[in-house]
Amino acid sequence: MAVCVAVLSLMRTLELEFLQPLPRPILQEMELISCNKEFIQSLHQKLGDLIELLNESRIDCVEAIKELETKLRDVAFRVEDEIEFQIAHLHKTEEEFEIGTPQGDTDAQSPFKLGLILQQGIEDIDAVKEELVNINNTLDVLPISAAEPASEFDNEMIFIDDDFDDDFESIQMILIPTLFIRRCNIVAISGVGGIGKTTLARRIYEDPKIASHFYKRAWVVASKYHNERQMLLGILNSIGYANSSTHYDDLERLEIKLYEWFKCERCLIVIDDVWSVEACDAIRRCFPEDEDENDSRVLLTTRLPETYFSSNSVFFNQMHPLHPSDSWDIFCLKAGTSHCANFETIARPIVEKCRGLPLAVVTVASVVSNLNVDPGEWENIAMTNIVEVCSTIISLDYSRLPYNLKACFLYLGIFPEGKVIYVKDLVRLWASEGLIKEFANQSLDEVAERCLQDLLDRNLILESKRSYCGRKIRAFKLNDLVHAFCVREAQKEKLLHVVPGNGFQKGSRWLSIQSTDFDDDARTLLHSCRSIFCFSEVKSLHLKSFNLLRVFYFTDASMCKKIVDLVHLRYLPQVVRDFRMIKLLKAWNLQTLDVYADEKLKKFGQQQYSQSPSKLELKPCDCTIELFLRSPHLKEVVITGERRNCNDCIDTLVFLGQLRRLYINGSVCDYRTPPRISINNQIAGLKSLVELSFRSMNFEWNGINVLCQLPRLKVLRLLSSSIGKEWEFDYDHVFYSLVYFEIFSTDLKYWEARDIHFPKLERLLLRDCFRLRELPCGFDGIKTLKSIELTRCIPSAVNSAKQIQEMQHKCGNKDLVLIEKETIIQPSSDEDVSTEDESDEDEAEES
Repeated sequence: MAVCVAVLSLMRTLELEFLQPLPRPILQEMELISCNKEFIQSLHQKLGDLIELLNESRIDCVEAIKELETKLRDVAFRVEDEIEFQIAHLHKTEEEFEIGTPQGDTDAQSPFKLGLILQQGIEDIDAVKEELVNINNTLDVLPISAAEPASEFDNEMIFIDDDFDDDFESIQMILIPTLFIRRCNIVAISGVGGIGKTTLARRIYEDPKIASHFYKRAWVVASKYHNERQMLLGILNSIGYANSSTHYDDLERLEIKLYEWFKCERCLIVIDDVWSVEACDAIRRCFPEDEDENDSRVLLTTRLPETYFSSNSVFFNQMHPLHPSDSWDIFCLKAGTSHCANFETIARPIVEKCRGLPLAVVTVASVVSNLNVDPGEWENIAMTNIVEVCSTIISLDYSRLPYNLKACFLYLGIFPEGKVIYVKDLVRLWASEGLIKEFANQSLDEVAERCLQDLLDRNLILESKRSYCGRKIRAFKLNDLVHAFCVREAQKEKLLHVVPGNGFQKGSRWLSIQSTDFDDDARTLLHSCRSIFCFSEVKSLHLKSFNLLRVFYFTDASMCKKIVDLVHLRYLPQVVRDFRMIKLLKAWNLQTLDVYADEKLKKFGQQQYSQSPSKLELKPCDCTIELFLRSPHLKEVVITGERRNCNDCIDTLVFLGQLRRLYINGSVCDYRTPPRISINNQIAGLKSLVELSFRSMNFEWNGINVLCQLPRLKVLRLLSSSIGKEWEFDYDHVFYSLVYFEIFSTDLKYWEARDIHFPKLERLLLRDCFRLRELPCGFDGIKTLKSIELTRCIPSAVNSAKQIQEMQHKCGNKDLVLIEKETIIQPSSDEDVSTEDESDEDEAEES
């Protein structure tokens, strides 16, 4: 829904333009902020309150709310447009004044104009909020049946019960426990929409053994939004325990009545389609505390993953998509196989499109069985039905997302179908659009990680790459049908226009150019466009038409030459060395700028105080205190140059208090006798560092122990960067946070360490460690260890790793995996083995 994008965007614009510590100088000079401070803060607060109210109410199923959201969207976009047009006009007026052109409107009118914009916005927001509260109050007094959505069972077809046998038996043993089965009050059947949750629950509910065990049974459908009072009323109504007066009871009295019923009767309640943990918690509170004397059970179906249910009193049954062979068997059983000679050749690709969802398989099979057309036409007709079924499923998932997550999800439609989306780029894009922001206790990366994990849990994205430590998603893709939904929904909400595509919609905010066939002649329709994404080279693009542009994304670095003076620009992915930085002087809120440091950047930095690039690729001579003082928000630095000079640069890096990732690549001067270097101990001052990679630096092993002083370091990669035959640890040398450790190409022979030195290590990679005799035996006590990977190591090192794995398995860590690649014969003598990295592997790949 565009309302989520509109409100979040406006709130972020207010924060960047008026509420940050260093606002745009021209706004301060003309007193726009000081004269309207109360209006600004009031509007920002009201927008935040309204989003919370929408999230809490979850009443997007009501037609009146859709109309209200449209009103709110239009108000937010209008206010943001007027604010940013005025700021752009101020800069234009200032420029005209400098060249002697008459200014037109006087400067004194600007604070008054802004005040009118803000006042009108506040009035419109208040009106929307009042309507929303009235609708919410009306819903609260409606009978439960008026607020119930359709059950998933109503849309789901029962096909082959045998496919549910394992799930059925597991759940039945929990519902009718023996002495040897743990008691659980609540059983949750989880899985994606259309996978058969309701069908399985219905089979359990109607099973004769279940029916005879429980004195009373009830089936209710959870409300699309969580309303505890209505849910309890629905349960009491369904068992005949409620009367007309019950509807006027308060929540506590309803809980007591349900508690008494659970305690006195052995009953089974099925709650279908639960979308909130709060609903589960509300039921749990109604159970008697003594579980041994309570034989009542609740069976619920939900799309929420197991991680949402932390209580031991919940038995979790996860349903998975059908195996391709099972999908095919079900399809054949339903559709029949006597249609034509090449039935399988035509039909199998259709079944694969169903993604293992029983509902989609059965629906398409039913369609095919009734088709009286040439089999060659099946795919087009069947795909229409697959899209409809899957769109319904995706739409339900989407409607239950919190508003901020809806905005982040819709945004994924800007990327071409099938494209791998890198999280690192996406985080910056989300932030530039105002869809996410960092908090006092959470960085941008952490906020984005939570959003992506939520989308992954709901099966809305497909993970394609994890970080080195295995904890974070680094890249993902969208299923074709999910991508089509994002594009269709964003276009319907007038957010997105894709080229090639249909005619440009007036008011579209995002322009995704996926073809060279782009014509920007419709300039009058482009004034509201905030973001341009060029996935192919576009020669006819003229950015002067987009004076409110905040994001300019491209994959071809030469596109940066099209940049003009853009006041509101926040995102620019990369610039070439000859780029004229003067073009960005007015882009006060620029958040992402990846550049190579040079004199132009240094001059640019002298005139800017709010903006700062988030990543820099530098030579050692570029690493000056002056540069880093002007770039306090740098998160990532890559330094490439001569070894000793790179090592000396660490002295200046300590001024970067927010630096999270550091990559230092030393150049090789002498392959035969590489000089040893003592690691610069000033590196211990980089307390925010999370990831560190050294290449070809040739540090002495014992000097590496200084890195133990980095409290947040999770990823450490030593690539041809440490020399010496021995590495020992003292008692106080502890890598407290390290989860991923990689060593490549070293002459290390003896390594002494214990589990206390790597208490959180999960992944250990050793590659081309030709001399290493064995891994530290103390590693068999690292309880967190998940994988050890050895590539081109000698047999004794491999055997020691096997012993560690065996001991870990005996101690209960069955998850530890040992990966062996290209074990080599132990060298016959101590002749020198090159420690330089001569491989062509992509070691520069981002973690």
